[in-house]
Amino acid sequence: MPTENTRGQVTGGNGGATLDNTTMVRNVPEYAHQATHSSPFIGQSSINPGNEQASSIEEEIEDDSRKAVRELLRKQNISRRTISILLSAWKPGTHKQYSVYVRKWYNFCLQNQINCIQPDVKSVLDFLTDLFDEGLSYSALNTARSALSQFIFWKGHYTIGSHPWVVRFLKAVYNQRPPVPRYTDTWDVAKLLDQIRSMRPLSQLSLKALTLKTVALIAIVAATRAQTLETLDIRNLVTKKSVYCFTVGKSDLKQSRPGFTPHEITLNAYPVDKSKCVYHTLSEYLDRTKMLRGQETQLLISYAKPHRKVTTATIGRWIRTIMAMSGIDVKTYRPHSIRAASTSKAFSVGVPLSDILKTAGWANAQTFAKYYKKPVVQTSNFSEKVLET
Repeated sequence: MPTENTRGQVTGGNGGATLDNTTMVRNVPEYAHQATHSSPFIGQSSINPGNEQASSIEEEIEDDSRKAVRELLRKQNISRRTISILLSAWKPGTHKQYSVYVRKWYNFCLQNQINCIQPDVKSVLDFLTDLFDEGLSYSALNTARSALSQFIFWKGHYTIGSHPWVVRFLKAVYNQRPPVPRYTDTWDVAKLLDQIRSMRPLSQLSLKALTLKTVALIAIVAATRAQTLETLDIRNLVTKKSVYCFTVGKSDLKQSRPGFTPHEITLNAYPVDKSKCVYHTLSEYLDRTKMLRGQETQLLISYAKPHRKVTTATIGRWIRTIMAMSGIDVKTYRPHSIRAASTSKAFSVGVPLSDILKTAGWANAQTFAKYYKKPVVQTSNFSEKVLET
């Protein structure tokens, strides 16, 4: 019998959208009950019993976005092994971003009785309109479009995100809510360098203070993000005369792509002022942590017991902590802003653009110009000068 959904549309009859498989939501096995929830993407015939039980458990704990793509590929009679390889094309950060919108899509489809994998373009546009009405930005809506494009196709092989009406919808959103950069300016890196200079002598610093200073100096001189700092490994460290070189080649880095050549992070000595010399500071850090790290080869380890390797999030918190110690407004500027502060300062003092791009790992100048090249905030000292007279 036809029913009316929340949009006042009739569904479930001959003229409405119906599910291809009325058993789309299946019971979750007890062994996976705590790891997942019911999903409309997986049908009863998706997983076979017997020898494939182990891989079935692995699939149960996947997020909805991966389940959707896995189910679609199965319908194309693609082997499990090939599917696993195809799914590895998504980086962890991409999974995290897409999962938010795939779950929203899942709830939208349940509410409106829509086939999640084979909807019509009208349903997709309605979903995007709902997100727009929630106040989401152009960037967020574009991410939602990309997420749906991973498993929804039209005319057999075109992604739903490339449908002319979806493309036009996103252009309209861009016109109404044009994206704006997070920052229109950046903080003066001199503030952070003053704090770093004050943290001496190295031999008397606590391991926490030494760790913060080490992280901040590497982030400044290498203009790198916290994710890259996490990948630094002492097995990939080459020591030359007054120079440390790390090879960075982890495949799930944000900038990793086909044709991407792993670059080196070069940390040169700065004999002019050892208090802000990254080579001198890192040497102390390596000596201090040598007996603490055990078999751990990741450069940055926790300064608290049991001194295990740390995540990108922890490194970001460390950068935020020393930024706050330096008097930088951490409510306005996030840890990642250290990349813009460093490169903007380098550009303002005449460092060649080619050197900036090479150091930061950018393929072209447009990335720097659009996202990182910012004017440095100058604090007015008018009143101080007046009072000095």
